[in-house]
Amino acid sequence: MRRASYAVAFGGIISALCLILEFSIGILPLFLYIFPQICALLIYILLEECGTKTSLCVYIGVSLLSLFLCPDKEGALLFVSFFGYYPILRVYIHKLKSKLLRIASKLSVFNIAMVIRYTALIFLFGMADAIDEAKWIFVMTIVMENIVFVMFDILLSRLLVLYTIKYKGKLFKRKH
Repeated sequence: MRRASYAVAFGGIISALCLILEFSIGILPLFLYIFPQICALLIYILLEECGTKTSLCVYIGVSLLSLFLCPDKEGALLFVSFFGYYPILRVYIHKLKSKLLRIASKLSVFNIAMVIRYTALIFLFGMADAIDEAKWIFVMTIVMENIVFVMFDILLSRLLVLYTIKYKGKLFKRKH
């Protein structure tokens, strides 16, 4: 019982933090790519502390609420289409034995998610004219997003090692 109430409470805190970050993108649009990445780190901490089930519930809840409540739909789509579930999926990708296969899997998932995101932005929010006028900007954006994703994944790996070694089990003292 104590473990379940801890998972619900901690999941609620992470959900609130993610929603605040997602909502803040409307106020601070400069952080369009940074806040969803911070949300991914928060989801990973939740995954380490409470497990996959709680993390998936938080991802679904934050995704739905951010799509309905957040003023910046592009930031919400970044979370929904990739950064919300990537920490959970990343654990399973890292179980692959081949490093090349892990890298290819990560980049494939990222690029598929970004294509879906841009498709949603284009057709749901009427941005087709903007893409037709500047296709090279669209291509450069995808290339730059891939570079940022690789840097994000390296940083996430290092932060996760730091969290696991220094803070896991110490930051949130609880009885099992």
